[in-house]
Amino acid sequence: MVSNRLPEEKFIYAALAITLTAGSTLGAWFLANAVAKGIYGQAMGRVIHIHAHAQLFGWVTLFIMGMAYVILPRFKATPIYSRRLENASFWLMFTGIILWIVVQTFQIGLWPLFYAAPILETMGAGAFAYNIIRTLNTGRQKDFWDKWIKTGLFWLSGLSAFGIVMSWLSVNGQLNDELLHTYYLLFIYGFILNFILGVGLRTLPAFLGSKAARPKVVNIIFWFYNLALLGLAATLATGGEAPESIMKLLELLPLIALSAFIITSNVWRRPETSLAEEFALDTSYMSYLPTAYFWLAVGIILSGSEIIFGQIFSNPEIIEGAATHAITIGFISMMIFGYATKAVPIFKGRRLYSPGLNNLTFFILNLGLLLRVVSQVIFGFGIKLLLPTLSVSGLIELGAFALFAYNIARTTLGADNTEDEIEDFAAVSGHSIVADVLERRPETLEVFLKFGFTPLTNPVSRRTIAKTITVGGAARMRNVDLGELLKSLNACQNHQGAEKEVEQK
Repeated sequence: MVSNRLPEEKFIYAALAITLTAGSTLGAWFLANAVAKGIYGQAMGRVIHIHAHAQLFGWVTLFIMGMAYVILPRFKATPIYSRRLENASFWLMFTGIILWIVVQTFQIGLWPLFYAAPILETMGAGAFAYNIIRTLNTGRQKDFWDKWIKTGLFWLSGLSAFGIVMSWLSVNGQLNDELLHTYYLLFIYGFILNFILGVGLRTLPAFLGSKAARPKVVNIIFWFYNLALLGLAATLATGGEAPESIMKLLELLPLIALSAFIITSNVWRRPETSLAEEFALDTSYMSYLPTAYFWLAVGIILSGSEIIFGQIFSNPEIIEGAATHAITIGFISMMIFGYATKAVPIFKGRRLYSPGLNNLTFFILNLGLLLRVVSQVIFGFGIKLLLPTLSVSGLIELGAFALFAYNIARTTLGADNTEDEIEDFAAVSGHSIVADVLERRPETLEVFLKFGFTPLTNPVSRRTIAKTITVGGAARMRNVDLGELLKSLNACQNHQGAEKEVEQK
């Protein structure tokens, strides 16, 4: 059996390891402990700072890096620019993250270590950004979603570098909560959301069967959104401090752009076609994607309410926390769960280990989110009735992360399980699996290539992606006329069949 180990798997394993230790686990413990001691809602402490860094850099960034190295070259039908840079970006980023967590956890007093961690993260971010941009630029065509990816990489590189400044401020006792709040907000909005929204523009129509967003409208939103973020970034020069009215406006503008993006994404509209029969693998991932956008909308509403009507809340910072949680776990992590359980099986060339477990994970994650956000909103009005529920919500969400990690690990480490018997029927239909067609009639590869399915020139793609999608699904993803494709495929098969008959006679 040919080994199908992906070099990007180390990013996924590292991300899962960090979130199950210093990320989600530490966050759940901190939440339960703060509620039990009656100190929940007080000023941000060192523990929550470690949790935030582990989640944003360790869990989200490493996972995005791994998935980006897997999917973006396929989108552009080109190999990754440099495997050496890919490996370097991993080890630099991973080492920087671990060093940062260790230094902050044990309060190691050696000041060079405070600088070494963000320097390594910056080098890793720079290597990743350069590698991906060169890969995108090598592709045969430029797409309107490219700019979202590239701008996200700009924010990642810039904010990672600013982490060195923050380390200097920390060493000198000048790092304040306002600066931390602005920094993390920019990291979420600038890097993570730009990147995920850009990938979504490319994939959601194919993954959900929804109507594609209008490029002209999306471009307007892009510029409005990122110019607003640049204005917010300017406040970093003042330590995250600015006149209250200016800060409110700068934080409100990106929310307006995100609201417009959700509307134009068509993610909640009825699909133009049912994908249930187009993919050979399960469709359990589909629940995550529109639900993630629901939680993004919840986060926008809560954040906007806190900015505009902050005076009506007894604890406005708790409302802000609920909004951040809805966006980071409800949108970002849920999108990761959805994309991973869709993409990892495809590129491994096997089925997801357990679609049923994936559905259970979806339910548990949303249960934890619902309890967390509702409890926080009620506490934001000064009502402590649901604080015990708030404590439990973190453990429930941790359970969802553990189930997700188990499902992905079993999928990546397990034996290939898509080697089903190939039925020997003559005609190719829209429900035929692409790999089956190629297995029965290798000559049909030329037909697929003629219709623009250039990724099939790669033997790895024929062993992986081709096993997981039907001819009809492939035609939709490439915007190819299915009737013409089937006509050519069957004509090719009939021609070869006629030749064999002549030879036998």
